[in-house]
Amino acid sequence: RPLAFAFTAIVYYASLQMVLDFKPKPTRALPRAAWMFLVGTVIGIVSSLVAAGGGFLSIPYMVWHNVPIHHAVGTSAALGFPIAVAGTIGYIAAGWKAAGLPAGSLGYIYLPAFVGVSAMTMLIAPLGAKTAHRLPVKQLKRAFGVFLALLATKMLHSLLTLSGLEVGEAFLRLQAADFRHAGRHDLRLRVHPALVDVAALEGE
Repeated sequence: RPLAFAFTAIVYYASLQMVLDFKPKPTRALPRAAWMFLVGTVIGIVSSLVAAGGGFLSIPYMVWHNVPIHHAVGTSAALGFPIAVAGTIGYIAAGWKAAGLPAGSLGYIYLPAFVGVSAMTMLIAPLGAKTAHRLPVKQLKRAFGVFLALLATKMLHSLLTLSGLEVGEAFLRLQAADFRHAGRHDLRLRVHPALVDVAALEGE
């Protein structure tokens, strides 16, 4: 969980970098192959975990190393393919023998959704590429920064919601333990309606 919050903070920072158009040092360039291999490994792992194409990390990284934004976007689009292939193979293998999957599933890949979304993506992607290359650099950076902010906000909301539910469940377990051992004549336990509502009266 701390790692997920740290990652969300990194995405927020990348968003701020794009929106405010932070300027890296003019001498900063992409590192050597060994370091790029490490960066690519991290981007690939994170992208598979959050089911993303990697652009939300690779584009800010390249821009911060003085790669022009249009080149960064194009390179990121090309990187999305191997990331998608590797992630797809991983999810198929992980869910190969999983029970309870809906009809039309190949592992954890739901084929009807895969075919439909892929078809529309292939039709619309060229239009998106043309639009991106027509936009001025600052507008493209700001648009991507806003997208990153929305993505990070969605991630933060999911993390906070999950944390709240876990706290509520733990509180419920403690209340239930108190109820079992209290031995009082009249004991009512009230928890938030989103979790549970337990009422118990002894001797009724």
